[in-house]
Amino acid sequence: MTKKILMMILCVIFLLIGKNYVEATNKWELPHIGVMTLPDHVTLEKGNPSTISLKPGKSVGDYFKKWVGKNGSYYLLTYTNPPDFSYGWAASLELGTPFLLEIGEIAHKNDSAEERMNIIANYFNNRLKQEFITYNGEAPLRHIISAKDDYWMGSFTITNKGKNITYREAYQVILCHDHYFVYLGIINSDAEQKFLTGTIEQMMKKREIVPVIVNGLKAVCEISKNSGNLIIRN
Repeated sequence: MTKKILMMILCVIFLLIGKNYVEATNKWELPHIGVMTLPDHVTLEKGNPSTISLKPGKSVGDYFKKWVGKNGSYYLLTYTNPPDFSYGWAASLELGTPFLLEIGEIAHKNDSAEERMNIIANYFNNRLKQEFITYNGEAPLRHIISAKDDYWMGSFTITNKGKNITYREAYQVILCHDHYFVYLGIINSDAEQKFLTGTIEQMMKKREIVPVIVNGLKAVCEISKNSGNLIIRN
């Protein structure tokens, strides 16, 4: 048995072990954004739910399709804590050249991932300020820089007015990059459920960042105990 085949077998074994660890500890991963511990009474299942706030009669994926094509992951959020019960959704989106074209910033398509992330963040902040939005601070999204990370994060509420009804939705947003691509993570919930909104906000803040997978000739397979992801290190 060659060394390459043995490495592949070991990687598969580690991947299965990691998957079971994630399921057993109530961890949930929003792709490219991070791994989070779900609050009590909250479930997130892969799916493409419909929402009247983005595009009546259409799914969340339909709304973002023009931005990301097939480069999106979508989830249905359910909160069950009798007598309280509500739905929401979550999404992880890769914001590449189609999105830069959509917002009129295609000239920056060859900029670094960090520069593209900052351009997109400024676009979102300017656009969100035009909506019926409530947020704390100078802007909906705040730039956060630390020794280990560089990203934008925001928590805000949007008020929507329909026929004879006004409803408020809470949004937790993270805009980040992996030095190659820019990603947008969103978790939407019922703003009237204040306890739920607060726990989801804290969940996002405490997310565990998933390391970037790197392929190399002398790769060593590892499994992240936090995320269950296969990591190939040089």
